[in-house]
Amino acid sequence: MFNKKQQTAVIFCGHGSRNKEYKKSFLIFKNKIKKNLNKFDYFHCFIEIDEPSIENCLSEIVKKYKKILFFPLLLFNGDHLEEDVKKKIRTFNNLSGNKIILLKKLSLKKEILSIYQNIIQSYIKKDFNNCLITSCSVSKNLNVRNELEKYTNLISRKIKISWTKFCQFGEEEKVLSELSQELNKNTSNLILHPIYFFDGFIYKNVCIKFKKKFKKIKILRPLSYNKEILELVQNKLLGVN
Repeated sequence: MFNKKQQTAVIFCGHGSRNKEYKKSFLIFKNKIKKNLNKFDYFHCFIEIDEPSIENCLSEIVKKYKKILFFPLLLFNGDHLEEDVKKKIRTFNNLSGNKIILLKKLSLKKEILSIYQNIIQSYIKKDFNNCLITSCSVSKNLNVRNELEKYTNLISRKIKISWTKFCQFGEEEKVLSELSQELNKNTSNLILHPIYFFDGFIYKNVCIKFKKKFKKIKILRPLSYNKEILELVQNKLLGVN
């Protein structure tokens, strides 16, 4: 049921997951923004698995609002953004008279990198072999892997970190094997930066694998728990005319 208070609606779109922690962290993030920024009415949808779907959500909201801000809470320029989000928005805009404004996702390079550069810098240990490992979801789209590699290399150059590794989900054992051969556990400082917006099965699975092998590894939380990421999303909403 809709309780319409504003003329503009915001829809946050996530990937979706069978893991309950994903939706829980997604809704916590949405509700924090709703509390901080009450000039909009807020809704949410998911690309797959969870409900409501993009289609079901938009079908209802386009009837009731003059303007809709659609914010994809995705981190990579993969097939989900191009095929599932952009195409569906175009279809609904053709039917609704262009009511929907598709906001740009957060940029790894231009917006997220500087935040996490500072966080990772704070975990660097003097006189240790510092190693940064990044991880993201698997994708058939090569853009995702290329983005992950560029992001990882940029951070490592800015921080001047000794070792870097990156992997997509399913490649953890290969990276763990390489780390075991190349690094001395007693003189190494490992930092794992899983690049996931929300908690969930994949994030937890990656963390468990690395923690099992390296007990002292520092693991960064999903991006939705970061106050600066929250502020970035709020500022993007406020920047829409």
